[in-house]
Amino acid sequence: MTNKMTAVPSHDPNRLAGAKPPPLALPTDRPRTEVRSATVATVSFTLSNMLTASLEQLGHQESVSLATTLLAVFQLLLYRYTGQEQIVIGTCIAAEGDPATTDAGWWSHQLDLTGNPPFRQLLRHVDAAANEQAASDEHDQQFQVRFAYGFAPTSVYIVEGQKPSPAELMLSLSVTGEGLLGHCMYSTDLFKASTIARFVAHWQMLLSGIASNPDTPVASLPLLTTAEYQQILRDWNATATAYPYSPFLPELVARVAHQLPDKIALEGGGEQLTYGELDRRANQVAHYLRQLGVTPETHVAVYMYRAPTLVIGLLGILKAGAAYVPLDPNDPQERLQWMLDDARAPIILTEQALASRLSACGDQVVCLDRDWPLIAGQPTTELDNRVTEQHLAYVIYTSGSTGTPKGVAVTHHGLLNLVLWHQQAFAITPHDRATLLAGSGFDAAVWELWPYLAMGATVAIPPDEIRAAAPQLRAWLLAQAITVSFLPTPLAEQLLMLEWPTTSSLRLVLTGGDKLLQYPPPTLPFALINNYGPTENTVVSTSGSVLPTHEAAMAPSIGRPITNTQVYVLDHELQPVPVGVPGDLYVSGHGLARGYLHHPALTAEKFIPNPFSDHPGSRLYHTGDLARYLPYGQIEFLGRSDHQVKVRGFRIELGEIEAVLHHHPGVRSVVVLAVEHAAPVVGPADKRLVAYIVGTEDAPSAGELRSWLNARLPSYMLPAVFVFLDALPLTSNGKVDRRALPMPSLAVEPRERTFIAPRTPLEEIVAGFWSDVLGVTPVSIDDNFFELGGHSLLATQVTSRISQAFRLALPVRILFEAPTVTSLAQQMIAAEVKPGQTTKIAVILHQIKQMSSAERQQTLQHVKTK
Repeated sequence: MTNKMTAVPSHDPNRLAGAKPPPLALPTDRPRTEVRSATVATVSFTLSNMLTASLEQLGHQESVSLATTLLAVFQLLLYRYTGQEQIVIGTCIAAEGDPATTDAGWWSHQLDLTGNPPFRQLLRHVDAAANEQAASDEHDQQFQVRFAYGFAPTSVYIVEGQKPSPAELMLSLSVTGEGLLGHCMYSTDLFKASTIARFVAHWQMLLSGIASNPDTPVASLPLLTTAEYQQILRDWNATATAYPYSPFLPELVARVAHQLPDKIALEGGGEQLTYGELDRRANQVAHYLRQLGVTPETHVAVYMYRAPTLVIGLLGILKAGAAYVPLDPNDPQERLQWMLDDARAPIILTEQALASRLSACGDQVVCLDRDWPLIAGQPTTELDNRVTEQHLAYVIYTSGSTGTPKGVAVTHHGLLNLVLWHQQAFAITPHDRATLLAGSGFDAAVWELWPYLAMGATVAIPPDEIRAAAPQLRAWLLAQAITVSFLPTPLAEQLLMLEWPTTSSLRLVLTGGDKLLQYPPPTLPFALINNYGPTENTVVSTSGSVLPTHEAAMAPSIGRPITNTQVYVLDHELQPVPVGVPGDLYVSGHGLARGYLHHPALTAEKFIPNPFSDHPGSRLYHTGDLARYLPYGQIEFLGRSDHQVKVRGFRIELGEIEAVLHHHPGVRSVVVLAVEHAAPVVGPADKRLVAYIVGTEDAPSAGELRSWLNARLPSYMLPAVFVFLDALPLTSNGKVDRRALPMPSLAVEPRERTFIAPRTPLEEIVAGFWSDVLGVTPVSIDDNFFELGGHSLLATQVTSRISQAFRLALPVRILFEAPTVTSLAQQMIAAEVKPGQTTKIAVILHQIKQMSSAERQQTLQHVKTK
């Protein structure tokens, strides 16, 4: 083809000069890898003549071509899918005239979508960018996403007789006698056909919306089809269940005590408590609290260790009509005092061994052991109920982003919804034996106690010394004939890796609190249920079984919304995002907390009006988590929004790296962080990825893990440092304590091996490149580039120097495959076009390096005069 092109240049050519733009975070069905096959498939479609005519009319109004309009909408779709305001793609657009005489080529087009402008304004911006300067040829640039107009779909892959690696995604449009014909070509390594079909449907929805109202802000234009809206907003949230919200929880426990007075309710620490004893003692505590002036909405603090006495106190507070405020005895004194001041609890229930820590609190302290003779004089009869379903049941403090905890106020309505759902979903009966692992200061304890005590099951409390030790806990679970147990995610993953008998009493393991990375082996004698939910939505919002059969490329889902709960995955404009597209996770429904205690402004910020509900007063809670819907309605938890980081311009989801590492057979547990490092080698405040690894008995080395990741992830997602630990630090509620992870030394460690000097001119030149880039001297030929402080950006600098000096086109990944001077030199020789060329150039460079400045100048003059 030999013809002129209508090139659409970069809006800001300086922004792209000398730098590869950050990749688009286009959601995929399978993880990206550094090496990808060239296999592509195509989804074909047509645009109706009516829609095409409407778009042409819009273009005529703004004096832009149809191609420019279609390109603008395509980039808008990429923005809506990725959330990135800077969209850079490759374009190939034929000019008007005979296509047989056009000269195909790819140009960079950058679009800035900052500010959510109306589409008409965006269209003008795109057209203005196209005319800012003459197009500059970018044939060598490998674009991740491409847009072509006016060519046959296969011809646009061919540039100057070469066939470059296909892009991840390319939209090609051509005019035919039947109308506008489209082909969306995609990498089958990354996408499924159904995903691309949805992508095309969403592009057509945007086109229709723009044709109808081009003055709509781009973030508000319709993206989902009517059927998708119905499915995502209604069908997948159809969880309404008519529960009897009376009697309340204390009355449910009292009913069990009346029916099964001699049944064991609690056991732990060598103590057993029947339902009859539990109910009588809780009644006495309730009468005592009423005498002290407790009424509905009174906050009573509880400062006790896990034991049957703790449950007596909690139940007694609920029977008195008050709300309990559990506090963890393991918390520092300063944090404890802050929570007591914030809760404004006039009474604290505790035990004598802990009372000395409360001497400065100024509240009335009741020790259930020391003061029991007084309490035992109270009646054992039930009290009259003074609460409604909207009264507070408890207040639990969670960590706050400001550095101070915040109290989440939960009502009886939300608590009952949790209890009744749990009993129904997991078929709880009085024959079940459950566990209490969490401390009372964590919302998991709510879930571990009340669904079972309201049904007549037994709750067993394991000793402190085994509740975080997987092998000992497994033995205890089996010996105690436990049938249902909740385990924090890190602990559950450890238990999944242990050997289990083919049969046991244990039928269910419930887990939650962190992102689950592991699937259960098929030999487990129990079912694994993954759960998700913030404290602000009464512990659990979604739940789902995790089966042994799975797609390894994807972490286990968090299931679906529980009864009377709605879950939404939304963009920044509170618009539902398509299936497979990441968004912010919001929850609503009966379990929603009243808000944050004594913090109305924060409550109003986090609990917002629900735009998808017809019920007055319905609210949404913004969890701060990222998620995406899977094709059949399950939800994939992607991590905290603050766990998504940018490293050297690349947007990285740390959970993706963790998931790939977790699939290595020698890795038991893993956490990845982005750590800032200020050093002359890498520049000020350079972020480095650090992987913390707990290995199995056959733990891999850092080099083995680096090779494992290199085969599965792009180079910019590879950790610079691997830190090996015996165990990951955990918070007192069993979650990984990222703040307690040791900060690695990102400086180059002293060499442990014997220094080996370069043996050939080629090795000397390569070692010199490394020394210049890394700022390390000397460099041994067996030194590992990454152990010397290298990362993907510095690897790019090395391969660029090699390309300039030796005329070799080496991919960046070559350094991950050949990370020593010796192995890289061998790869350079293997990649040379003309045998002996690399060695010859190395000898010349070596000779020049040995010359003085005067000798170099003399040689240069000699070359010029020849």
